Amino acid sequence: MLEVVSPRDRSLHWDLITVVAVAVAGQIVFQDRADWASHVLAGGALVIIADAVLGRRLGAWAATMGAMIVLGLGVVLELTLSGPFDPSDVAFTLAGALVVTGRGRSGDTTGGPTAGVRGVALAWGVGLLVVAVYYRYGIRRGP
Repeated sequence: MLEVVSPRDRSLHWDLITVVAVAVAGQIVFQDRADWASHVLAGGALVIIADAVLGRRLGAWAATMGAMIVLGLGVVLELTLSGPFDPSDVAFTLAGALVVTGRGRSGDTTGGPTAGVRGVALAWGVGLLVVAVYYRYGIRRGP
């Protein structure tokens, strides 16, 4: 049986709402480039994953490091796997990364987030990344 894990951490809850809301807004505004919404979701998901994985070691810097990872990964993937380089794809991926703050999970002073909070954040981040990739390649729109 599949059990849905609720994001009990308020910061994670608002990060998820914010990144999905920005992706939906991007989908509404830029209807001719529907793939940009998936880039926003992927960028946010990668920062949530980085914050869950690196938060114990890097503390409040984990989300910032996640955004830097997203920038580098976005450029490399655009240059190699995704086809012709499109700077707008990198920009929307980075925008998704920047709307995720990561506050609270990695910035507490008691030694970092608990393993349960990190696990929930990791699960939601991976799930959001899977949705983003499926949406990007499932819609068959965009360059």
